Amino acid sequence: MIPRAEIDINASVPPGWAYWTPSREDLADPDGFGYFHDKWRIGQPAPRDVKAVVAAERTLCDLVDKLAHDNEEFDDLAAAFERPDRDRVPDRLDRSPFIEEIEDAVVFDDWPPLEGLELGVAGLVYALNSVRCWTAASCRGHGPGGWAPHPCVYVAATRHRVSLLQELMVEAGCGFVVDEARGQFLAVVAPSIKETMALAERVMKRRSEFAVRRGPRTRRPEPPPSLW
Repeated sequence: MIPRAEIDINASVPPGWAYWTPSREDLADPDGFGYFHDKWRIGQPAPRDVKAVVAAERTLCDLVDKLAHDNEEFDDLAAAFERPDRDRVPDRLDRSPFIEEIEDAVVFDDWPPLEGLELGVAGLVYALNSVRCWTAASCRGHGPGGWAPHPCVYVAATRHRVSLLQELMVEAGCGFVVDEARGQFLAVVAPSIKETMALAERVMKRRSEFAVRRGPRTRRPEPPPSLW
C-alpha cells in the first residue's frame, strides 16, 4: 500500500507569485539554492539519465505498493530502497519468500538507485530539472509532523514552463501551493507518490514543448543608397 493524504488539489498559480529562475551562480552552488539543508546540485540531467531514474523508481514503487501493509512499513521499505540498507527491511519481510524479490530489485550496500532522492519524487525532480524547471527541495511525505505530510517538490520556472506544467499537473492529479516560509517557490504537491510519478512521466513525454521557441531571425534591412 502507498499512503495517501487528504489534501485540496489546485493547479492554479497562486495570485501574486512572481515567475523566476535561479541565477547561474545559484545553479552552480554545490549545496543547491533556496537555503534548504542536505541538498546538492543536480543540474540539467540528460534524458537517458531521467529515464533511468524514472524506471528504477517505478520498479521500487510497485514493489513497495505490493509488500507494505501500513504506513510504517511503507516508510521502512522506502528508506531501505532509497539508500540501500538491508537492516531497514521489516522483519516480517526479511523472513519471508519476498526477500528474494526484494534482493532482485535492490542491490544493498550499493549506490542509491534514486541518486539519493526519495521514492516517488526522484523521477519528478530529474524530469523537471531536465526541462529547466529548477527544483530546490523535495519530499515523498512523512505523515503528520514530518517535514512534509505529503509529496512535494519546490520549483522555480518561467511563465511558459509553469503554464505547460499546469496542464500536465491537472492530468496527473497534482497541484501548486506556496509555502509562506519560502514564498519565492512554487511547491508541486500531491496526495500520494502515484500522482508525482505520473507527472514525471508526462513531463518526459512532452519534454520538447518546454523549450522556449523563438521566431526566425530577421535580417536588418539595408540602408537606402545615398543620393550624394
